[in-house]
Amino acid sequence: MRMAGASRWPALLLVLWVAAGWGKGGGVGTAVDPPASPADQFDARLAALDPAQPEGYFLLAEEVADSAANDSGRDLARRLYVLAYELDKARPPSPGKGRLGPSVCLGLVAIADKEDERRWLLALAQSMDDRQAGPDWSPTVPAAGADEVAFNLATVLGLSRAGEGRKAEKLLEKPGVSALLEKYDAALRVRGIGGGAGAVRRAIRDWPMCPECRNHRVVLKPGGGPEHGMVLCPTCHGNPGPRLSDEELAQQLQVESALLKGNHRSWAAQVLSDGGAPLRDLDTAEIAATYGVDPSRPVWRHGAWEAPEAPANKPPAAPGAGEARKP
Repeated sequence: MRMAGASRWPALLLVLWVAAGWGKGGGVGTAVDPPASPADQFDARLAALDPAQPEGYFLLAEEVADSAANDSGRDLARRLYVLAYELDKARPPSPGKGRLGPSVCLGLVAIADKEDERRWLLALAQSMDDRQAGPDWSPTVPAAGADEVAFNLATVLGLSRAGEGRKAEKLLEKPGVSALLEKYDAALRVRGIGGGAGAVRRAIRDWPMCPECRNHRVVLKPGGGPEHGMVLCPTCHGNPGPRLSDEELAQQLQVESALLKGNHRSWAAQVLSDGGAPLRDLDTAEIAATYGVDPSRPVWRHGAWEAPEAPANKPPAAPGAGEARKP
């Protein structure tokens, strides 16, 4: 009986081995197949793209960018955006139909790696379409009262940072100040996303005044009179107002400087204003070269980008065709 019982063990182990998936390469230590690359994942969609319809490239670029989890996905999205721009630029303009250029630049902004790249792309979008433009930074002759409005808005920004929301709100109610704040919304945003006019309004709402020290920064020591001295306010810790990141503070100071017509002509002032970032020409011809895309190869075929097929050659003309007969 012991021998019969022992003979069942090999069969039982075989059942467990198959159930665990070890016999199919699923056991411990077995390599797992790597996930499909973005090009493989979207292979059929890529192959269906038509160079005569740049919108298809743009829409697929948005989808790839939204699902991109690594550099490979973002690189594919960039290529599709650039091809959409180049193919759209090459076709004749259509009445009532806008170009894809500004939207392509904004799409590239969302997946840009560096801040200077984002600034360059935003400037390109603005150069193509005035609707994408933020505040007009060029010196112009101000309208009557515009200097006072700009000064009031600069003061609002400072008061909002200092936790003086009540004072800032009164200035914001003056004619033209609130509208000017909205005009500078894009310039107040960090990386084109955070901050903005909404953040200024929230700071004014959330910090009307410190309820304990009333923005005096200090209060009397507990249980004592003025003779016992003062201590730092335990509510605002001597620094009422919102907590801004270095980038948010820099954005607000740049806007204040523009409102007050600050002079950035010296090297030191320029470095403080833009961090010493290099200037880039707003040349749309650089877009494809910047991202290493060959616009002449917009067709996805056999897992690679290729040039469109040339039209079938016409049959050769008969000898002497088109030539005048000699007498």
